[in-house]
Amino acid sequence: MKYLKVRTIRYGFLLIGAMFAGMLGSVVPAHAEAEFMTSWQTKTFVPAWYEGKAFPTYQSFLAIGFELVENGKVADLSKTIVRWYVDGKLLKNEVNGLGIRQLTVYNKKYGGDVLSIKIILPDYKGQTVTKLFDIPVKKQEVVIDIPYAQKKVARGDNLFYAWPFFFNAASAKDLRMQWAVDGSALQAATAAEPRLLFSAGNEPRDGAKSTIEATVTNPGKAIERATGKVLVDLP
Repeated sequence: MKYLKVRTIRYGFLLIGAMFAGMLGSVVPAHAEAEFMTSWQTKTFVPAWYEGKAFPTYQSFLAIGFELVENGKVADLSKTIVRWYVDGKLLKNEVNGLGIRQLTVYNKKYGGDVLSIKIILPDYKGQTVTKLFDIPVKKQEVVIDIPYAQKKVARGDNLFYAWPFFFNAASAKDLRMQWAVDGSALQAATAAEPRLLFSAGNEPRDGAKSTIEATVTNPGKAIERATGKVLVDLP
């Protein structure tokens, strides 16, 4: 899982004394920094070739975790109070046990919103340590791959691919895909078959264009639906 590092200075003062003849300034040593390393993961569907982050969507589960690093070592929090807040609501604290470093969240927000996470250690070596961060919530998306320069297709057969993102599904076989060309729907299939073979005629048509659409739905969650659309120039 991808880590986000945010430094949190717990305490420490640097006292700079004025230097006078015959006198030395004094410095109080600063305590070491503590670094939060947070991570989160969700299992929304993304294509196998995609190397980016899978984002949560409405009704996704998220696994959130953290470590506290001090002096280059992971701190032992087994006897430390940890309080977890999501959107200002306390979800876990010392009543649930000590040293809680992981939390599972069921997201009820829609795409375009964020989940605001706050982790508080109220008494870490006598100080309060806090970490705040947001997790973006995304809408379902369908991206149509156009392997042609300036969206201009060639005469004859042309291949298009449609890729769904951020659906609550285990695999592409669980998603239904419907292609349409200039408003005319083609035979539906699963998203495991993402190709469209588009044939352009041999007769030249200056300025002619064609609209290609791919709509993906999730039969397991009727609310999940997204459409990708492109306008291509014909030869």
